[in-house]
This record gives sequence, structure tokens and C-alpha cells, in this order.
Amino acid sequence: MRNLVDWAGSDSGSRLAVLALLCAMFIWGSTFVVTKAALQEAGPFTGTALRFLIGLGVLMPFAYRRGFRTKLAVEPTFLTPARRPYTSI
Repeated sequence: MRNLVDWAGSDSGSRLAVLALLCAMFIWGSTFVVTKAALQEAGPFTGTALRFLIGLGVLMPFAYRRGFRTKLAVEPTFLTPARRPYTSI
């Protein structure tokens, strides 16, 4: 681990980037093991629904911070973008 930090450089931005990559590698690598164990206890629909709920829970605070509100998502203008003249589909 020490060699990896030395290789990344001495500034804190590089160390933070290496730490973020290590966390991403751990999360990415552990999903197979967790999914395999979870599918032995529950069905694939339950596992998929759980993954989407976890993803929603992780991403919703970031979306809320950027101005997303749930009531905006159910407005007709949001659901039908073809009615807006400035969109091209």
C-alpha cells in the first residue's frame, strides 16, 4: 500500500484518487460474491429490486442536492419530452 501511495504522488488529491480507486475496486469485486450469496436466499426479482433500491438510496441525496424533486418527475411535461419544442428525439 505504501508503494502505491508513493507512486501516486505526495499531494492529497492524488492520495484521495488512489483511495477512491481502491474503494471502487473493493465494491466492484465484492458484488459477485454478495449477489451469489443473496440469490441462494432470495429470488432474482427480489435481488434486482434490492439493488435498485440501494442505488436509489445512494444516488438520491446527490440528485436532491442538484435540484431534483420527486414531484417534478411525475409532472406531464417531464414524462413526455416529445411535447417540448426544444427536444429532438
